[in-house]
Amino acid sequence: IIAGGGSAALIAGSTSAVRAASCVTTGGLGNPVVSTLETGVSAIVSLTAIFIPIIAVILVILVLFFLRKFYKRIKNRKSAKTKF
Repeated sequence: IIAGGGSAALIAGSTSAVRAASCVTTGGLGNPVVSTLETGVSAIVSLTAIFIPIIAVILVILVLFFLRKFYKRIKNRKSAKTKF
């Protein structure tokens, strides 16, 4: 909870600074562009936050599958050597 508040304050502060700089340098004409970019970045970050855990679970399953396959291959080699 504490880290979330700090993160929110940091984002809000940087947003205010960017909008103020945009207003000063463009006379307010750049604010719609800044707002659109802000919305796009927040959408990308939100989607990333949703899909990264799903991708991580898929990668863990794939790694476990390949480790099992590799273990079976090594086990079969050892059992083939002991038969002769």
